[in-house]
Amino acid sequence: VSESGASNFGDLVPESRIVQTARQGPVAFAVSEVTVDGVGFTYFDGVRDRSFAVSGGAGSLDLRIDPDGSWSAAASGSADSLLIRAPGLTDEIVRTEAPGLRLTIRGDEELDRLEVTEGTLEHRGQTLDVEGHVEGVSAADPRVDLRFSNEALDLGVLTAFLPQTTRARSQPALQGTADVRLTLRGGLRGEGSPALRGSLGLSDAGLLLAGEAWITDIDGDVRLRDETVELDSITGSFADGPFALSATFHRESRRMVGTVQASPDVDDFQRLGLTPYGFTMAGGAEMAFDVAGPVSAPDSLRVTGSVLLTGLQ
Repeated sequence: VSESGASNFGDLVPESRIVQTARQGPVAFAVSEVTVDGVGFTYFDGVRDRSFAVSGGAGSLDLRIDPDGSWSAAASGSADSLLIRAPGLTDEIVRTEAPGLRLTIRGDEELDRLEVTEGTLEHRGQTLDVEGHVEGVSAADPRVDLRFSNEALDLGVLTAFLPQTTRARSQPALQGTADVRLTLRGGLRGEGSPALRGSLGLSDAGLLLAGEAWITDIDGDVRLRDETVELDSITGSFADGPFALSATFHRESRRMVGTVQASPDVDDFQRLGLTPYGFTMAGGAEMAFDVAGPVSAPDSLRVTGSVLLTGLQ
């Protein structure tokens, strides 16, 4: 809507007047409820080459003003689709259904601070609790401090946020739960801000590719830092044998360095498609590898280490 009231939904011509009575003085009017439907929104940050967009959005805002000028609002929103481009994660545009949002917000008359007293972010039946605040809403660079948590998030919901080519090529699926503790802090206009940090504590998780269980019984921590994502002492079972992984992913360059140790049962390789066509193998193996290179190009990863075969047939 332009300053003159022209809008792509038609012309909105504001009118106002002051009504006074002898006993009660001025009468003030305020918006108490807003409902929107069929909304599309796009955010693009050309400097950091990141963007997101939603379409088919709908929402409502129920606003209540207290006598002291402070106010509270119950807000909810949903959308049909969400598109994200974040170079720190992938070169591709991630497409999925948009999460639903419900928030209870309190603020002051000057809009210096918004307090999220309670809220939920919902996607495919899974939720994250939301709380925190936004300071300097009317300033040049507002600052956010939001916290997201769920003690037992179903990891299957994260599959929808993988790039489309990854989902089409590998048909990945995640199982198990994670204790999620994330924070979003920083200015909205500063370089590298706001920053997403926190941890995901994995519990009895599993990774399936094309319907086959590759790694099961996964435990450990995934830590999100300003510049890296760290896999801290991840353990599990690969091909019916113990598996351990520690790795660091650099978010900007999307490169990784890590170590892998595994003692698989070679009999299970045929089920996973790791043996040449028509071959049947049996025996054991002790593997220890160092891995480094670009995550976006697995064929370019540099793998060094050793494999000790025992009883191979």
